[in-house]
Amino acid sequence: MCKFWDFGDDEIIHLDSPFFCHDSGDKFSGWTKISGDWYGVKLDGHGKMTNYFTCNGTKFQYDSLAYNGVYSDVDFLVSTDLDSGSSISIIVRGQIYPLNSIGNWNSYYKLTFEYSYGQYSLHFNKKIDKNTTTLWEDQGFVPNKQPTSTEHEQAFRVVMIDEHIYIYYSYFDPYNPNRDYEELLWSGTDSDIKSGSIGIMGFCSRSDVRYKLFWTELWL
Repeated sequence: MCKFWDFGDDEIIHLDSPFFCHDSGDKFSGWTKISGDWYGVKLDGHGKMTNYFTCNGTKFQYDSLAYNGVYSDVDFLVSTDLDSGSSISIIVRGQIYPLNSIGNWNSYYKLTFEYSYGQYSLHFNKKIDKNTTTLWEDQGFVPNKQPTSTEHEQAFRVVMIDEHIYIYYSYFDPYNPNRDYEELLWSGTDSDIKSGSIGIMGFCSRSDVRYKLFWTELWL
């Protein structure tokens, strides 16, 4: 798996095409900040390093990044951790502009992992202009382990090939790889959006919480 943080002396996380990794030292190579002040965090807690990518977001505003280019078929995995009152979304086939008043993209297919009031949920939506349709959701999603523990990463994967859609839940145990597994949560079809941008979107409903991105893998 390809970690996207840099363990160099500067302790700054870099984005490097096509993965969130540090190879060339060129920050955000291949990626564009659409909204929000994204930055890297490197903490040392109880003898273990905690590294993640986050954003100083504004309450009830979307923060997002987009990978440069327009794509149809894509396989995109994001590992994340959430505080209560936050969400992380994987966007495929998106049209960024015009952004609405709170920074949401104009159109997309979007998988959202949300944690609110002690409950986790997953939603896969299609948005075209101002019209949003829920294609699939799990309001009572139960992860393998509480995602507030950075020692056990929770990852989600969206695959789109032509009109076919596959959503996976992936679990990675850094201390016991034999416990790693991947589960198909849902599959379906939809052909309304043919191509578009790839992105990551965060949202906070409170000002004192953060969403965290640990690493990604992107296959084009």
